[in-house]
Amino acid sequence: MDYEHLCREAKTRIVAGELPSCVLRSMLEPNSARSKSELASVLADAFDERALWYFVLRWKHSPTTDAHDTEFNIQVVAFLRHVGASIPWTAEYCESESERIRPVLEAEQAAERQAAIEAVSYETLAEKISSLPGPIQCVQALWDGDTSGWFLCLSAIVARGEALEEHHLGVVKFGTDARLFNQAVPPWPEAQHANQVGAALAARFKCAFYFPSPDKPDDSCPPWSPPRRVSLPSLASPQATESKSKRLWWQIWK
Repeated sequence: MDYEHLCREAKTRIVAGELPSCVLRSMLEPNSARSKSELASVLADAFDERALWYFVLRWKHSPTTDAHDTEFNIQVVAFLRHVGASIPWTAEYCESESERIRPVLEAEQAAERQAAIEAVSYETLAEKISSLPGPIQCVQALWDGDTSGWFLCLSAIVARGEALEEHHLGVVKFGTDARLFNQAVPPWPEAQHANQVGAALAARFKCAFYFPSPDKPDDSCPPWSPPRRVSLPSLASPQATESKSKRLWWQIWK
């Protein structure tokens, strides 16, 4: 089946009342080689709306609940209604389904958040650092981001002879960019957590804590580098010898 035929089929089935998740899943199962990005393009091109591509990429799958499929269907239906597409679902359908799955999604989000916190807790990170080879020089926290939002990457800089090695410790991410729109940030809880844990780890392992942008996300900050060592000239160095030779003979013994 060629690509254009897939697009026509997807639109026909959805307009006829088949839920978007069922349509795309049926296209995925016969051909496991198809990726989610390909299905995203099919849905977007079927209705000539590029925004649908984003909904597909964010679509999650859970083997224990249909809540994520329903969430995806609501997003697609609401968008298609907004752009005036001819579909059989009403606004009441979106509202009732949203109410039905809200407790499930909230419980899942709470569990994911707790797991994310435990993965970058002081105890967990201290255990990881203790197992690293070589003395630790710095605990580093740097911002990064993707299509879902900002997060902090924690790493440890370890000395191995004359070289420095960076070891990944974990990712601090407690939400998506939706927080920017509902004014839930700042302050950023990721930064607060990194500050607290990073300072504690630095105190325990007697190393530096490097967090160059604690107030707001910024992925342009340079990584940590060790402070430059300034060596003083020894008495046997050419500078010291030259300085000594310029002194008068009775000042040499002072």
